[in-house]
Amino acid sequence: MVDPRVRLCVFLSLFAAVAPPHAGLMGVNFDFQDSGVFSIDEAIGQSTLIGNSGASGLNALALHSNGARYSAARSSTDASPLPTDRLVTIDAATGAATVVATLTGISEPSIRALAFSPADVLFGMHHVSAENTIVSIDITSGQITTVGSTSASAGLQGLDFAADGTLYG
Repeated sequence: MVDPRVRLCVFLSLFAAVAPPHAGLMGVNFDFQDSGVFSIDEAIGQSTLIGNSGASGLNALALHSNGARYSAARSSTDASPLPTDRLVTIDAATGAATVVATLTGISEPSIRALAFSPADVLFGMHHVSAENTIVSIDITSGQITTVGSTSASAGLQGLDFAADGTLYG
């Protein structure tokens, strides 16, 4: 199993590039019971727990232009405090997750990366078995729409948009 700190580091390198100065650097760790939300000291890279989210399986965090932070809750256990396969927002002060919508439109949603486009459309990397698929996610309804497959065989853990709208993963 991959150490959660490794996943956090991968995420942080992508999130730091797109976070506006007022947002502060934040990250989540993948946990089957209750994923933590962390603030990150940009100067030394040290993380500090803000709080547990109350959601399991958080694997990505994306910042909307309005300041809202979105994540996808996913768990393979019934012990999860929140139901699985949900789009959530994360409170930056407490780390608490709030369910926004149920993720629908594909079987077995397993969102490994999230990024908002310059037009505030949420995109994700859906990973099942050895297949990586780029999807868009409606932040109101939770509807997932497949955009296309990637040629990557390993689970991609990060997405980011350039200012010109080019998506990198």
